[in-house]
Amino acid sequence: MNSPTATINGVTIRNHNKPYEAISPQRPELSQAGRTVLVCGGSTGIGHAIARNYCIAGASDVIILGRRSDVAEKAASKLNEAYPGTNVTWRTCDLFNRDQAKQLWDNLEKERILVDVIIVNAVGQPELKSILEQGADRLWQDFENNVHAPLYLVERFYKQAGHTKQKV
Repeated sequence: MNSPTATINGVTIRNHNKPYEAISPQRPELSQAGRTVLVCGGSTGIGHAIARNYCIAGASDVIILGRRSDVAEKAASKLNEAYPGTNVTWRTCDLFNRDQAKQLWDNLEKERILVDVIIVNAVGQPELKSILEQGADRLWQDFENNVHAPLYLVERFYKQAGHTKQKV
């Protein structure tokens, strides 16, 4: 059966309700066995689906990162129940707050947790106005949230002390 389609402004959009076979997390060559995965924004939506698929792919550990502790805890609990072969934990962190992001990586280092895969699935929503309408301060905040903050996460990911495995 074909997936439902819609045409918007002359562009055909096909909605899929399951992964393409080529990217199925159940393919042996895509196994994530032995890996620790950090999913930023993994409590809900696309981030949660990504975390779930890493569980399906056999990741040893999945760390869900979210701003709201109750939501992150519930998301981790659901995945732990559904995928007992993966240890799913959660942490609270506002990635746009540099002190909190630094504390996250410092705590992981203290706990000797080495992250093999990082998913940066958190963005700040920019205003839908021209640059001059929104002003320099707002534009700079959007840059900090959507460029500088993710770059800091990736930098700390690549500079993990004692990490020798391939990072993804």
